[in-house]
Amino acid sequence: MVELQSDSNEIIRERVIAHALYSLPGLGSANLMKLLEECGSTEGILNCSADEIKSVIGVSVRNKNLYRMLEDYKMNPDLVYAEMERDYRKLIRQDIHFSFIGDSEYPNRLRFIADAPFGIFYKGRLPDDSKPVVSVIGARECSEYGRRCAEIYGKTLAEYGVQIISGMARGIDGISQQAALDGGGASFGILGCGVDVCYPKENRLLYDQLIKNGGVISEFSPGTEAKSNFFPMRNRIISGLADILLVVEARKKSGTYITVCQALEQGREIYAVPGRITDGLSDGCNRLIAEGAGIAADPQVLLDALCGVDGVRFVNNVNNTSILKNACEEYYVNKSGDKVDKTRNNDLNYVNHKESYVNRDEDYVNQNEGCFTKGINYVNQRKRCGTKEMNYVNHDICIGNRSAENKLTLRSAILRSLEETPVSMELIMERLSGFGVDVSYSEILCELTNLCIDGRVEGIGNYYKKC
Repeated sequence: MVELQSDSNEIIRERVIAHALYSLPGLGSANLMKLLEECGSTEGILNCSADEIKSVIGVSVRNKNLYRMLEDYKMNPDLVYAEMERDYRKLIRQDIHFSFIGDSEYPNRLRFIADAPFGIFYKGRLPDDSKPVVSVIGARECSEYGRRCAEIYGKTLAEYGVQIISGMARGIDGISQQAALDGGGASFGILGCGVDVCYPKENRLLYDQLIKNGGVISEFSPGTEAKSNFFPMRNRIISGLADILLVVEARKKSGTYITVCQALEQGREIYAVPGRITDGLSDGCNRLIAEGAGIAADPQVLLDALCGVDGVRFVNNVNNTSILKNACEEYYVNKSGDKVDKTRNNDLNYVNHKESYVNRDEDYVNQNEGCFTKGINYVNQRKRCGTKEMNYVNHDICIGNRSAENKLTLRSAILRSLEETPVSMELIMERLSGFGVDVSYSEILCELTNLCIDGRVEGIGNYYKKC
């Protein structure tokens, strides 16, 4: 294990040498990691002989620049270091910083992935290791539904102090990051180019805002232009820096799967936002859910999952409400500071991912028994309406406190709230409230999806109308 260096003159010297080594063409992160592990420090690498270097990383013509540096350093170490320092200070004058894996500033989440970069460049700052991180990815050419979901998740999570990471790309990436900044939070863009290169150029405003309220990070040297083969490489950093990877919208055959596979290899949790089965842009997310990804029904699901790891306290930056979940306690803290047992409170919906089911008081989705056996995918939804128990998908969920004869079903209420012309989701929720129907956004969205499947409702982005 590489010994970490504290921020001192010694670590500055180590950074200077690490930057010089990392800048050598052909050497690469893998070789540098082997040498650092063997020698204990970057200066230790410079004090090795050529034969010692060859015994660690083998013989290759690509290492000739390293051998030349070693020879020069042995002849005049002060002069060589002065040249290294001069190059390093050029970075600082451009407000570009460098950190390497032996540095205490290097992100801990990234440090322990299998193929961690030896060094990273950044403008702004690096993510705070003590705060939770969600990486958001999705389609560049997203739908209005995907755009709205990215905004909701980015802003809501940021308001509770969750750091948002993405690739600053067009579509879902940039939208979620802008929403996080609008929510007063921090966001970090992982680039497939140098940190001094804004790609895509139309995200220049976002790029500048990220540097002020987070950072932009890259393993590629400053001045490096974006190339298609760089993006799969940067994707492992997007997933490696995260506690949770959230897929908002993706096609069935999508580059998003590269990041998902990398996240799984790194042991990260995967969540996907469900979409309509008729939408090609949701095929990828629905497939991920079928394969076992968590269902991101609303931002609360992710907050619950993050809380369940370390007993993190989330404080909403906007209205100062807080959610507290300790790994040893199953309680929330409400606005008055009183503990509320979530198992007895219908308003507190949570997801227990360890048991792989969604538990909403007595209504739950059992995905453990036979969900994906014999090629048949189904969801066993058990709904209790009065004293009658139904062990099948029941669309007519009883709502309200009326007598049994007059209970209004969610499906009927939604149909009553719709017109022949498109109606926004916000207006639908407002009308349902007027009918005395008090359900969550995700429940309404689920029932609208069922109505679309049945051909009774048509969805147009975030708007719906009767067929």
